[in-house]
Amino acid sequence: MAYPTVDTVTQPGVKNLTGNEDQLYLTMFSGEVLNVFRDKNVMMQKSRVMNVGPGKDFQFPKIGQASTAYHVKGTSLLDNAQSYLSNIEHTDTVIPVDKILLSSIFV
Repeated sequence: MAYPTVDTVTQPGVKNLTGNEDQLYLTMFSGEVLNVFRDKNVMMQKSRVMNVGPGKDFQFPKIGQASTAYHVKGTSLLDNAQSYLSNIEHTDTVIPVDKILLSSIFV
């Protein structure tokens, strides 16, 4: 069995599968944001809290979904013909702090 060549690789920094490979890397390191979040939030178990620095909106990375398929015994996961590989879209989303974002359900 010949080893298949993989020509589709998803780059996490590419916006909507096109453009530069580092287009979506945030200017502030995400790990630092998470460290401050853990240090300042005293109600971690009871609420979802985020401290936003100066500005009126906040940028978040947004990662798409991969497709699924049932594996056929004996076939390679890297074979493009089997449709096991997925291109995953990456982009960003900006949430304004001044506006109220909500989702409500009435039962």
